[in-house]
Amino acid sequence: MRLMTGISVLFYLACAAALLSAFWKNGPKLQLNSLTAPPARNFLLSGLGTGLITYLVAGSFHLEIASGLPYFLGGLLGYWALALLNPTTGARGILLLLISFALTNSATDANALVLPLVSGMAGLTLGRLLLPTPQWTDYALPATWLIGLYWITVSSPESLLQPYQSLLAIFMAISLLLSALQNLPILPEKPALARPTFVLVTGSLGAWLAIQSWLLKPAFLVWVGLFAGGCLLSFLLRDQSKPAEEDANEPFPTVIQGAIQLVLIGIAALVASRLFGTLGWLVIATGLLANRKTSQAAAVAALFFLGRAWLQGFLYQYNPNLTGINITHPYASAALYAGFAAMLLLPALLNRLWPTIETGSSLAKTDVAAPPALPMAWICLTLGAIATGGLANYFLHAEATGSLLVSLTVAGLGVGLLRAYTQTAAATYPMLLSIAATTGALLGQELITLGNEAEKTEKLIVLGIALAIAGAGLFLSSRGSSRRKPVAIP
Repeated sequence: MRLMTGISVLFYLACAAALLSAFWKNGPKLQLNSLTAPPARNFLLSGLGTGLITYLVAGSFHLEIASGLPYFLGGLLGYWALALLNPTTGARGILLLLISFALTNSATDANALVLPLVSGMAGLTLGRLLLPTPQWTDYALPATWLIGLYWITVSSPESLLQPYQSLLAIFMAISLLLSALQNLPILPEKPALARPTFVLVTGSLGAWLAIQSWLLKPAFLVWVGLFAGGCLLSFLLRDQSKPAEEDANEPFPTVIQGAIQLVLIGIAALVASRLFGTLGWLVIATGLLANRKTSQAAAVAALFFLGRAWLQGFLYQYNPNLTGINITHPYASAALYAGFAAMLLLPALLNRLWPTIETGSSLAKTDVAAPPALPMAWICLTLGAIATGGLANYFLHAEATGSLLVSLTVAGLGVGLLRAYTQTAAATYPMLLSIAATTGALLGQELITLGNEAEKTEKLIVLGIALAIAGAGLFLSSRGSSRRKPVAIP
């Protein structure tokens, strides 16, 4: 649904300012090696081939998701192609957000956006997982808009569709402007409270003026406080202050800091959902994006809020139990156990895929620019995460699938904040994998009905095929990936 002209102009100006700010120190350089390097090419071809096969199979069974193929390709190829413009500056995320906003803002039928939004998120998430990069805003910026618009579309009455979309667009525009201003040499680094004070005061005032001028809904002014809370949270969630070598024999400070961060995020999630609903989580995520020097802890928190809103969309649409998930149900309880177990085992797997994030001196590294040392295993893990949601729909039911996704999301937050690679860009990958699983569940929503109607023999056949594919993936991972030399990908 098209927004008011003033709000659209504000959003476009904010994107332009953010782009100029991103190129303030490092100009737009074309980097062809970002697209043609063997790791980037191999990862892309693997994801592209698998995606095409999946959508072709869905089309042969007349599943609705087959019509979302163009949007899936747009998300995947767009993320890959924009690596040309020196993605280390963060410009890729701004451009993806700009394109997403322009396309969705031109739509006249909100209901027609649901499948494109889910398919676009599938391509974007797959691209982010298959092309490792130290940047996380290149994914979070467009994902915030796509997930936010999806939730508003599926849950809001028609009378509130445009106001809620306008509210989200205003907060995202203010967040972009705040981030852009911090890149300019106008703010002193000291005293330490100068930048947080500027962000909180300027952001709150700007959002208040925009809402007061365009939305003309006094009840929406209280949302400014939630946005300011998100901005404040981005400064409170800080990484370890000491290098890993100093903390090697003193793990408790790290654990205590991680526990404090979990409490802060939990309080923010509870307050937002209790007073503002699911959209409150998305507003907090936009506030977290306003801090130019966002820590890995804040990045994990933002992805948690996005993943939780994404999951809520699945529960709202497909869970027949209107009161929520009954975790005492045997299937739901088993799914909850499986999700927590999978996430608790994930650090060991990530440390094997990325030797640079093992404990020890390498912990102090702040990014994971190189691809995984076992690329085929990483591809299988990524595609397996997406397939998990769809297969859970088929073999279980919506309530049990929701229970699985809840445990993946919550455990992913804890693992990202407390495990040994918290100080690296790999801290965001547990949350990204949980978002991928939720995306698979949303794409495979028709499998809920097919699974409920299927006989046991049919389910056994499908299970056998899935196990055979998984076994083939494990075999290929063990044979072809171990001796490949890592090559840096921006």
